[in-house]
Amino acid sequence: MVIARTLQKVKIRIEQIELEQVKQLKYLGSWITEDGKIGAQLDNSVQAPTKLYFSLNRQILNKKELYTRIKIRMSSVLYVPILTYGSEVWTLRKSWANGSSEKEIQGQTKTQVERRDPVLPATDRTGMERCD
Repeated sequence: MVIARTLQKVKIRIEQIELEQVKQLKYLGSWITEDGKIGAQLDNSVQAPTKLYFSLNRQILNKKELYTRIKIRMSSVLYVPILTYGSEVWTLRKSWANGSSEKEIQGQTKTQVERRDPVLPATDRTGMERCD
């Protein structure tokens, strides 16, 4: 795989065997794509906890025998770590932060995009620290 802005084809041979050039590669739990974007990574990182949540909800969290505090604790211990795994390397595009698609952003002028609300720092979003 070659990471570049333009698509490139490279032939690599090892002992007369040509290696396949792939479009994306999973390395240490993160998807690396040939264009350097992580949109697929974010999609995949949301799908795994969603599957877990619905299976937990169906099998455990719907049980009336369990206390609500136990249900909340179980979901925070199991669900949140899977959802936030690898979040340290996520980059946030303006279109994702504002809830707009890239097609909507491309149709706007530069000043229209800059006038939107800025992305909050991580400390504001998580509520871990107070930022004045």
